[in-house]
Amino acid sequence: MMQLTVVLILVLVCLLSLVPSDAVTFATYAVPEGAPRSDDFSVRVQGRACGVYANQHHAFTGFSFGDGPVTVEITCRFTVNAVVIRPLAAGITAMRQGNIITFTLKRPQKLSVEVNDDRYLFLFADALEQEVPKRGDANVIWYGPGYHNLAGKQIVLESHQWLYISGGAYLDNVGALLISNARDVRVSGRGVLGGPTRVFGSSSVDIEGIVIAPRARTWMNKIDVSQHVRYRSVKALAGDDSVVNYDGFDVMSGCHHITIDDVFVRATDDVLSIKHHPTSPVYWCSKAPISDITFSNAITWNHRGGGIIRIGPETIGSSIERVTIRNMEVIHHDSGAVFEIRTVDGVRISDIVYDGVRIESASRPIFQFDMGDWYKVGSQYGHVTNLYFRDIAVQGDAKQGMIRGANAQHGFADIYFNNVCWNGEVMKAGRQVVAGAGVTIGADARPVRDASPPQVLDATALITDPAEKSARVYVRFSEPVDRDTAEQPANYAISGEVRVLAAQLDHRFRQVILSTTGMAGTTPYTLTVGKVQNMAGTGSLPNTSRAITMQSAVKAVDSDLQGWRGWWREQYNPVAMHVYRNRPDIQYAPGYLLMNRYLTADGWAWFGHDADVSIRGRTICAGQRFWPVYTWMAPAEGTVRLTGTIRRAGESAASPRVRIVKNLDGTRLPKDDVTVWDWQAITETEIVHDVTTEVTAGSVVRFIVAGAGASVQWEPAVAYVTK
Repeated sequence: MMQLTVVLILVLVCLLSLVPSDAVTFATYAVPEGAPRSDDFSVRVQGRACGVYANQHHAFTGFSFGDGPVTVEITCRFTVNAVVIRPLAAGITAMRQGNIITFTLKRPQKLSVEVNDDRYLFLFADALEQEVPKRGDANVIWYGPGYHNLAGKQIVLESHQWLYISGGAYLDNVGALLISNARDVRVSGRGVLGGPTRVFGSSSVDIEGIVIAPRARTWMNKIDVSQHVRYRSVKALAGDDSVVNYDGFDVMSGCHHITIDDVFVRATDDVLSIKHHPTSPVYWCSKAPISDITFSNAITWNHRGGGIIRIGPETIGSSIERVTIRNMEVIHHDSGAVFEIRTVDGVRISDIVYDGVRIESASRPIFQFDMGDWYKVGSQYGHVTNLYFRDIAVQGDAKQGMIRGANAQHGFADIYFNNVCWNGEVMKAGRQVVAGAGVTIGADARPVRDASPPQVLDATALITDPAEKSARVYVRFSEPVDRDTAEQPANYAISGEVRVLAAQLDHRFRQVILSTTGMAGTTPYTLTVGKVQNMAGTGSLPNTSRAITMQSAVKAVDSDLQGWRGWWREQYNPVAMHVYRNRPDIQYAPGYLLMNRYLTADGWAWFGHDADVSIRGRTICAGQRFWPVYTWMAPAEGTVRLTGTIRRAGESAASPRVRIVKNLDGTRLPKDDVTVWDWQAITETEIVHDVTTEVTAGSVVRFIVAGAGASVQWEPAVAYVTK
């Protein structure tokens, strides 16, 4: 009976924490016994106690609320002389009476309450949770309120699993939250993860709401060879101010379509680092390209070592493309530069956008773009092109920045500034940066210039569903274009009864993909584009019309870029391999990984972990252990026709074998493959394939070449057809 009474009381407490108070629904969370509790602060929200954690040199607390304002009361257990609430752009005004600080919040937000310039309380006011998994479901791992000591063990998530860490839960001494070779994984809640996250070889991963606060020194969030990963409303807090290497987020080799949004990061090293590491433990794909990374709506502070946004340091080649930093607050900047790019070992870095960044109390360099010898491990320098700075506000006595190339061939080309301000004074850019603007240009660097208005180069349509008359229209521009105007469907019109449903900015910010309906494959169409601005915002496209070219199929060799119109280059590893050099217990199951990209004397080429695995244009070479793969990702559901001619190449005595499979789950695991065209040996000169199969949006079709030392020439093509 007593046990039942205790359970009922706990349930009642949980229900009361969610009842409306003054017409506002909110939830507060207690610090569980065993978790580190702050001795400096106590917090009440709408009069209800809210637990405050200690995290070495600062404290943090969190609660959730819905519509309507809430009153926050902070009691300091020390004398209060001054208080500042950052980011300053939040406009929060605090009332102070003795050692009690009071203010009102009208919406969820993340704040740093700074008292006497030496005591810090991070306050995370989240929105109420919209979706909570059902406890007890087969694929749900649930940690309820309380202290959970994992004693160094890892939490390993597999495909389709959901880890829920509820408010009031504190997971201590977590070795790592590991998501490896998995798809469709979720992590959510309002609790605390006392360990780092590691995402490897995975896709469709969503991590939302939790506090990540490892006590032991580590990179707090590391993402390797993964795609479509999203961190949302996450708070990453370094555990020890006296040491470095508490990076906030590290996006590593082979990552693409990574989104980090609405985050608070307090790091004692880099806040965000995007790089190919020379000692990367994921050693067989350490030069796989990185692309399509978005870091947005962030509040940042780097305290010791590193910088705020670092692109390329320690990188060992390949390419980093299409990175967007948008709407970021830098509340403290104690080390390095805010924007840093270092390129060595032939790496190509292009199309980097810094849009809407506010830097408070700046005293360190803002720009630091260098092509020096630091971490240089190869024989050639790289190249950087298309950097865009828009709406950057710097307050304080920031030191001069630096933009310095190695020579005329290896430098920084096409840097655009629009509304970049130092203490309210707009920095102007012509053929060079104006003296005194806070940036110096090295003698060998290319000029800084303004952009021209964009022009439409061409438009190509691919029918994705003939029966429904659905199509994708690829619009190419002469200049990189602004995302806000480029992704407005109203800025595009197509003749006839065609409707533009959506617009998505794609490769190098020079291509927009339109999703349309009402387009038939035999009818001529005209596209009209207007009001699309260039990236610098200095030129707008007048209404321009272009005839649309109807494309029956997309070929793998149309471009040497990963992801171009759905095509990727992968290597298949048929045996289990170690993921990390220093962790032999963690293995990568047989499966597919992105290939490495190298700059050779003949241009860019793709290689597997072993040098005998390569894709050079139309020539595909298989190796002893790894097989090269052309992979196509379906943009829509339908029936596709797979055509191509495969010819033997080279003088190898090995007989090439080829195969086509599809993976409706879009995973990297061969256990999910379905055979479309089974193994065929090319014993004669050539072989032809012409098969159809059903696909879903996001599924993949793989064209595989096997045979140690075998070489073929293959131009696979895909087209949607009527059922």
